[in-house]
Amino acid sequence: KKKKNGKWRVQVYLGKTADGRQIIKTVTADTKAECVYKASVLKHEGITEEETAPTLTVGEVVEQYILSVRGVISPTTLRGYETIRTNYFRSLMPCPVSALDNLVVQQAVNEETQRSTRHGQPISPKSVQNGWGLIETALRKVCGLTFDIKLPQLQVKIKEFPEPQLIARAIKGTTSELPCLLAMWLGLRMGEIKGLDCSSVRNGCLYIEQTRVYQGGTERVKPTAKNDRSIRVLKLPPYLLSLIESATPYPNYCETGENAPLIATPRNRIYKRWKRIAKANGWEMTFHDLRSVNATIGLHIGIPDKVMMARNGYKTDYTLKKTYQQMFSTSRQEADRQIDDFFGKILG
Repeated sequence: KKKKNGKWRVQVYLGKTADGRQIIKTVTADTKAECVYKASVLKHEGITEEETAPTLTVGEVVEQYILSVRGVISPTTLRGYETIRTNYFRSLMPCPVSALDNLVVQQAVNEETQRSTRHGQPISPKSVQNGWGLIETALRKVCGLTFDIKLPQLQVKIKEFPEPQLIARAIKGTTSELPCLLAMWLGLRMGEIKGLDCSSVRNGCLYIEQTRVYQGGTERVKPTAKNDRSIRVLKLPPYLLSLIESATPYPNYCETGENAPLIATPRNRIYKRWKRIAKANGWEMTFHDLRSVNATIGLHIGIPDKVMMARNGYKTDYTLKKTYQQMFSTSRQEADRQIDDFFGKILG
C-alpha cells in the first residue's frame, strides 16, 4: 500500500506464537519493488516473537485489524474505524502491546473520558465505548489479548417527538416533502433514500435493493442494503406515488427509459433543509429521527414488533425498542391525565 508520504508499506505474516498470537511485521521502502523484495527476504528468513512484539504498537494492531476487515464492512463503518484510529485514545495508540495491562488500559480509558471534542464539548460515553470497542476487538483478534476494565455508562436519553400531523403540515409543498415522507411514512434511512432509482418504482411498490453511501467526499452506489433484513418491498400509498410521479427524474424515465436517482438532491442539502424546518418549529430533531417517528407511530397504533421489523428493515427487536421507538409528547400528556384521573377518583 502506498502511504501519503510516498513510501510503500507491506505487512508480512510470519506465523503464530505458542499462545496463538499472530506475528506480523511491517516493511517500508521507497519503491514498490524494493518493498516487495524486503518482504520476501523477511518471509524467507523469519523472525522471532521477541523481535516483533516490542515494535508492535496498539495503533499498528488496529491498522492490521482494519485492513483485514475492510472488504467486508460498509464504507460508513470503515470511515468510523479510521476516525477512531486517528482521533481516539491518542495516548494508547503508540503504546507497545507488550506493555499493556489492565492498569495501563484503564488509565487510557479514564483520560479518553475526560477529553473534549474539537468543538469544546466533553466526549460522550458512547464515543468512548465505540473507540474502545474497536481497540478491544483488534487486540483480541490480532494478539489474543483481553482486558478487564470499566467503561463510562451510557446516558439514557428519551426523546419526545411532535405529532406526525404537525411535521406533515410543516413539510407540505416544500422541496423536503418527498424525502421527509419517505423517512417518516415508509421508515427509510438516508442511504436507502439516496439509493432509490426511478427503476425502484415498479407495480405501485418501492423496491429497497441498494444504498448510496458517502465516502471520500463523493457518493457511490453500494449494490446491497445495510443488512439482509434491509432488502424489502414497500407498497406505495397514492399520495407518495403522486409526489414521485411529479418529481423531475421520474416522468423522464417513464418517457425515455433513462434511469436516474429518484432523489437528486445532495444529502447534505436534504439535512440542512430539514434542520431549518425543525428549528423554525422549535423541534430538536435530526433527519434520522423521522425514521424513529415511523417506529413510534407503529408502537402507538399497536403494530406488532415483528411486522415493524420486517417493514423498516431492523435486524433485531432490541434495535427497534431501545433506539427507535420513543414517544409523542401528547401520548405522555394523555398518560399523565389518565393516571391523575384514576387517583382523583380513588381519593375522592
